[in-house]
Amino acid sequence: RVDSLAWIVSLLNTLRIPIILSGTEECINIRDNNRAFARRYPYLVELNNFHYSEGPDSEFYSMLQKLDSSMYQLTPLGLGAHLNDRAIASALYVATNGNIGTLRLIISDALKYCLNRNGTMSLTANDFLVATEYIDLPERLSATNPFTLSYSELKEIINEKDGDPDE
Repeated sequence: RVDSLAWIVSLLNTLRIPIILSGTEECINIRDNNRAFARRYPYLVELNNFHYSEGPDSEFYSMLQKLDSSMYQLTPLGLGAHLNDRAIASALYVATNGNIGTLRLIISDALKYCLNRNGTMSLTANDFLVATEYIDLPERLSATNPFTLSYSELKEIINEKDGDPDE
């Protein structure tokens, strides 16, 4: 571990570019093993999954709206589906438990399906359905793709999850 940390410090000193390291809870005290590494990385940030809320101050909806706006600004998607539409947003949340990495994967794949489709270039709910078919969904879904569920069914799942502190 000490040799690996020394190598990382050396590499970063050579590259001279900002790099963010991430890891699991097991890595939280890694900086304690090398003073140069600890000086290089003095800040520690703990990231958590988004919580579901539809309010105007919701981090989840704000993030989806900003991402949606950027996608439509960069890509001619026409009158397609929007990430912050209640049905899309709630299905994304149910599929990912609010995990940003899994959100990125589904949104990226849905956008790829849209862009590779012949004909009109318009993002659809079906693009998200197809993108979600290829990922591991949370166990509580029992192999049900969230994009096949109604908004009320999705809200029921979200409410059940919010009541379970272990989820």
